[in-house]
Amino acid sequence: INKPPVYLANFSNIQRLSLSMNKLNEVTPIIGTLTKLKSLQLGSNNIKKLANNLGDLQQLSSLSIYSNKLSNLPPSISKLKNLSRLILNKNRLVELPKSFGKLETLATLELKFNKLTKLPKSFGALSQLSTLYLTANNLVELPTSFSNLESLSFLCLSSNRLSTLPLGFRKLSNLTYLNLSHNKFKKLPLALFKLENLKTLELVRNNFEKLPTTIGNLKNLTKLDIGSNGLTNLPSTIGNLTQLRNLGLGANQLKSLSESMVNLKNLKKLYLSYNQFKKLPDFWDQLPELEELYLYRNPLTELPSSLLKLKKLKIIDLGETPLCPSGFSKSYNIENTRALIQKFVKE
Repeated sequence: INKPPVYLANFSNIQRLSLSMNKLNEVTPIIGTLTKLKSLQLGSNNIKKLANNLGDLQQLSSLSIYSNKLSNLPPSISKLKNLSRLILNKNRLVELPKSFGKLETLATLELKFNKLTKLPKSFGALSQLSTLYLTANNLVELPTSFSNLESLSFLCLSSNRLSTLPLGFRKLSNLTYLNLSHNKFKKLPLALFKLENLKTLELVRNNFEKLPTTIGNLKNLTKLDIGSNGLTNLPSTIGNLTQLRNLGLGANQLKSLSESMVNLKNLKKLYLSYNQFKKLPDFWDQLPELEELYLYRNPLTELPSSLLKLKKLKIIDLGETPLCPSGFSKSYNIENTRALIQKFVKE
């Protein structure tokens, strides 16, 4: 079907409607007459336009219009006073209505893979927003009001063009997940390191060459990925991150590791591939929980004997190093890993 059927008008008490995976070109006013709707699913169509009376759906709590061809939203969408979930991924949105901030009950908002270049000033009025995806847009900056989103716990801003954050970003103290990967940060904003409840921080493929000592403030981190930057060393304060389970340092310019990393007693996965390590430190027996170690494409010529004391290590990747230019270079169980390490330990 390419239009909502006319007979829908006969179902005035309907509460849930799914027209996903059809060939709809538009959402006609007939949808706006179904005022008892609580959930409306319109994903995977060819919708270019929404009816202006969509705002009449005052009981609507969930609206999904992913994978369509929307370039704008009608201002009336801001009248959906009970909307808590809005999914708009994979459209062609360039901007949001100026009144977008009136969606005061919105808790989840997904805007991945659009063409947004900015957010309206009213965006900061989304006081109940806890989960926000803005992945793969063209955002250069965030409005000052963004810092008012104090209910945010999950924020994904990856694959944009951001190089700064609003000064008040530190106010987002409930954040536990933050992804700023694939942006343009040459220097990491100090406000970032005030977010002491963060558990996951992803900063892959930016342009910074130094990790500030204030990284040590984020003591609740369980995952940190700072791969594909220009790092040549790590601050000693990285040893303060004693809850870390997953640490990504791949594709940098590292030649050594901080001795303070012996404090990372909970570390399970460590990614060091695509760096400049010729030798590794001999402190591996201090990381008893380590299960996976990735060393692909480093100029390694030997391995330290302390690696043999890692009783839980089940994966080690030595691919395309001088140790294993070809052939058996990766193992997936504890017994084979030990045998591979033993082969390259210098007596």
